Amino acid sequence: MTGVQDHRHTVEPARLHRILVLSGEALLDLYAGCDIFVLTSLMEGLPVVLMEAMAAGKPVVAPSVGGIPELVVHGETGLVFNPADSQALARQIEREIAIDAAHRGGPCRVENRRADRARRRAQFVFALMANAGPYFHRCKSL
Repeated sequence: MTGVQDHRHTVEPARLHRILVLSGEALLDLYAGCDIFVLTSLMEGLPVVLMEAMAAGKPVVAPSVGGIPELVVHGETGLVFNPADSQALARQIEREIAIDAAHRGGPCRVENRRADRARRRAQFVFALMANAGPYFHRCKSL
C-alpha cells in the first residue's frame, strides 16, 4: 500500500503490535472507502485527520473536546457527542449510519448540503492554518 510506513522497529520495544502511518494516496483511498468517519479521542486540539475526512466529504462523528466544536457544527457539518458518554457515541454513530443509508437509497438533498458545508468548513480552516504560519513567525521576531 503506497504511503504506509512500517514502524515496527519503533513500537516493538513498547510491546505494541502494529502502527501504520498513512499518507498520500493510501490515506485518500481509505477515506474514499469508508462510509462515515468516527473520532473517539478524549483530548484533542484541532485534529487534521478530522478536517481531512470532512474535506473528503465523509460524514463525521466526533467528541466535543478541544477545537472540534469549532470545526464540527452539530447537525450542520457533522455530529458531536460528549466523550464521557459512550451511549451518546453509539447513538450518534447509529444516527449517522441511518442518515447515510437514507442518502444511499436515493437523492437526499439535506445530506448533500451537509457534506458540502463540511467540505467548505474544512477548506476554510485549512486555509486559515496555512495563512497563519507567516503571521506567527513575524510576531515571534518582534
